[in-house]
Amino acid sequence: MSVAIAVAVPVFLGLLYYSVLPIDPANRFVLWRAGFEAVYRDSGLLGQGIVGTREAIAPYLPDGAGGYTSHNSYFSISIRTGLVGGLA
Repeated sequence: MSVAIAVAVPVFLGLLYYSVLPIDPANRFVLWRAGFEAVYRDSGLLGQGIVGTREAIAPYLPDGAGGYTSHNSYFSISIRTGLVGGLA
Protein backbone atom coordinates (compact mmCIF):
# COMPACT_ATOMS: atom_id res chain seq x y z
CA MET A 1 0.00 0.00 0.00
CA SER A 2 2.78 2.45 0.89
CA VAL A 3 4.46 1.77 -2.46
CA ALA A 4 1.25 2.69 -4.28
CA ILE A 5 1.01 5.94 -2.32
CA ALA A 6 4.70 6.69 -2.89
CA VAL A 7 4.11 6.37 -6.64
CA ALA A 8 0.66 7.99 -6.83
CA VAL A 9 1.47 11.21 -4.97
CA PRO A 10 4.39 12.32 -7.20
CA VAL A 11 2.41 11.38 -10.32
CA PHE A 12 -0.58 13.40 -9.09
CA LEU A 13 1.60 16.41 -8.24
CA GLY A 14 3.34 16.18 -11.60
CA LEU A 15 0.00 16.14 -13.42
CA LEU A 16 -1.04 19.23 -11.45
CA TYR A 17 2.24 20.98 -12.19
CA TYR A 18 2.00 20.39 -15.94
CA SER A 19 -1.72 21.35 -15.98
CA VAL A 20 -2.86 17.95 -17.17
CA LEU A 21 -5.41 17.83 -14.35
CA PRO A 22 -7.92 20.69 -14.42
CA ILE A 23 -7.27 21.71 -10.81
CA ASP A 24 -5.79 25.13 -10.10
CA PRO A 25 -4.20 25.09 -6.64
CA ALA A 26 -2.93 28.65 -7.09
CA ASN A 27 -6.46 30.04 -7.01
CA ARG A 28 -7.08 28.18 -3.75
CA PHE A 29 -4.03 29.82 -2.18
CA VAL A 30 -5.29 33.27 -3.21
CA LEU A 31 -8.61 32.52 -1.53
CA TRP A 32 -6.89 31.25 1.64
CA ARG A 33 -4.74 34.38 1.79
CA ALA A 34 -7.86 36.54 1.48
CA GLY A 35 -9.53 34.49 4.23
CA PHE A 36 -6.53 35.01 6.49
CA GLU A 37 -6.57 38.75 5.81
CA ALA A 38 -10.30 38.94 6.59
CA VAL A 39 -9.74 37.16 9.92
CA TYR A 40 -6.66 39.22 10.76
CA ARG A 41 -8.00 42.64 9.77
CA ASP A 42 -11.77 42.47 10.26
CA SER A 43 -12.82 39.66 12.59
CA GLY A 44 -10.91 40.53 15.73
CA LEU A 45 -11.52 38.64 18.94
CA LEU A 46 -15.24 37.90 18.57
CA GLY A 47 -15.73 37.88 14.80
CA GLN A 48 -18.14 39.46 12.35
CA GLY A 49 -21.20 37.39 13.24
CA ILE A 50 -23.52 35.86 10.67
CA VAL A 51 -21.95 37.12 7.46
CA GLY A 52 -21.31 35.56 4.10
CA THR A 53 -17.65 34.69 3.76
CA ARG A 54 -17.84 35.68 0.10
CA GLU A 55 -18.52 39.29 1.09
CA ALA A 56 -15.99 39.19 3.93
CA ILE A 57 -13.04 38.18 1.75
CA ALA A 58 -14.01 40.23 -1.34
CA PRO A 59 -11.93 43.32 -0.38
CA TYR A 60 -8.81 41.16 -0.09
CA LEU A 61 -9.09 39.39 -3.44
CA PRO A 62 -7.33 40.62 -6.57
CA ASP A 63 -9.44 41.81 -9.48
CA GLY A 64 -11.15 38.98 -11.30
CA ALA A 65 -11.08 36.60 -8.34
CA GLY A 66 -14.22 37.91 -6.64
CA GLY A 67 -17.36 35.89 -6.07
CA TYR A 68 -15.71 32.96 -4.32
CA THR A 69 -15.63 31.78 -0.73
CA SER A 70 -12.45 30.90 1.14
CA HIS A 71 -13.00 27.13 0.54
CA ASN A 72 -11.72 26.50 4.05
CA SER A 73 -13.92 25.77 7.05
CA TYR A 74 -11.37 27.11 9.51
CA PHE A 75 -11.35 30.51 7.83
CA SER A 76 -15.15 30.54 7.52
CA ILE A 77 -15.57 29.82 11.23
CA SER A 78 -12.87 32.32 12.20
CA ILE A 79 -14.43 35.06 10.07
CA ARG A 80 -17.78 34.55 11.76
CA THR A 81 -16.64 33.86 15.35
CA GLY A 82 -13.25 35.58 15.51
CA LEU A 83 -10.10 34.30 17.13
CA VAL A 84 -12.00 32.85 20.08
CA GLY A 85 -14.18 30.61 17.90
CA GLY A 86 -11.44 29.86 15.40
CA LEU A 87 -9.06 28.61 18.03
CA ALA A 88 -11.79 26.64 19.78
